[in-house]
Amino acid sequence: MASYASGEDLFKRYDTQLLLRLLSDAGPAPLSRNDALTHENLTFALEAASGQVESALLHGARYSAADLAGLTGNAGEYLKDIVCCLAMVRIMNRRPETHAEFRKEMIQQQREYLELLQSGKDVFNLTAHVDAGVIAKVETSETVVLTRNLRADQLRGHLFSPE
Repeated sequence: MASYASGEDLFKRYDTQLLLRLLSDAGPAPLSRNDALTHENLTFALEAASGQVESALLHGARYSAADLAGLTGNAGEYLKDIVCCLAMVRIMNRRPETHAEFRKEMIQQQREYLELLQSGKDVFNLTAHVDAGVIAKVETSETVVLTRNLRADQLRGHLFSPE
């Protein structure tokens, strides 16, 4: 399955020059932006980040991969934010000695996102869609059962022989 964010999404959210330098394996010369969009390191980071999101959601038992694929609008952009953050951490881990403070902030943000997804909370506001097939458990007290005034109770003594 494709990732939930594209290379363009990543470039919208993070500094282009930083990304080009981190993705390049050719020494100090950075990649061009067009080359970076199809670079295997970028593709791997986005796909692995999408896998992390799916794994966290599986643990949280709230959404499925199909739910995520259908996200649009603000919720879809938020999902892209999460995937891009996770991908950026992977890309920065290729050169952990550079941008140490920024990397530390990104790792903290990654942890927060993953904890939120694993919590089972309605992160993407799909409660009505996701809970549509869930049967709610209702507990009834003895008093409610005795005072329900069911049809058999209404007809007792009229159609049934007295007990």
